[in-house]
Amino acid sequence: MLKPCKHANAGEMESLTAFGGNRKPGLFPSWSRLAIGFLMAAPQVFGQSCAVGDSILTRSSSIPTTATNWSNPLTVGQFSSALGTLNQVILSLTGTAAGRGTGQNVDVIAGNLVFTLKATITATGPNAASTLNVIPTTTTTFTNVAPNASVDTNTLTPNPSGTLSRNLSVTGANLAAYIGSGNVSFTVAAVGNSTTSSTVDANLNIATTAASTLQATYCYSPPVLTIAKTHTGNFTQGQVGATFSILVTNPNTGTAPTSGTV
Repeated sequence: MLKPCKHANAGEMESLTAFGGNRKPGLFPSWSRLAIGFLMAAPQVFGQSCAVGDSILTRSSSIPTTATNWSNPLTVGQFSSALGTLNQVILSLTGTAAGRGTGQNVDVIAGNLVFTLKATITATGPNAASTLNVIPTTTTTFTNVAPNASVDTNTLTPNPSGTLSRNLSVTGANLAAYIGSGNVSFTVAAVGNSTTSSTVDANLNIATTAASTLQATYCYSPPVLTIAKTHTGNFTQGQVGATFSILVTNPNTGTAPTSGTV
């Protein structure tokens, strides 16, 4: 008979009893009685890069390791148009998920105990083009666990790990939210959706924590100033009141200022 467990609230842990066959969607949160040493880093590695010749500015902000589930505000500094013309923003979300849990075979025969750590970490920005996520997942199986024997994934060396990479580039009209003197606001959320299963009757516990760093890489063209001097006729040594003009131009207008103090 299959006996599914209920999801726990943040900061809580659930125990699970399996009755034969392929069992139970697992649990997450809380650390009382836990011990499953999963540690996963899921860097959001981007295939996009700034164009050749672009200048690069990076800004980032982080959320420390916290028991799932959680949702927190996070900001990164905007790009100042005084620096030049913004061409592209590359968003990079790095998520880490860690789990710890234990299990005991309460059957009369040996069997397998399986722990699958999984967390979904999502960053939602000012528009649809600024939303991205990572879903680190890893599975550990203990085989032929004897009756009444206990397992603890924290005893594994090295601990199981997994990585996940994705791409996200912000361009065009969506760049407007990233230009200014303030901050770009995001909401970063982490949901622990780990699971457990076994081939025998077993008590299984699993929990999840997560941390996240969001980085904005600004790819821009700095001002390219050209200076030209002109005057009418010829000047003579010692001439008084001669006039001339100096013209400074910047072909990279875009989002950069078109006037300023010289």
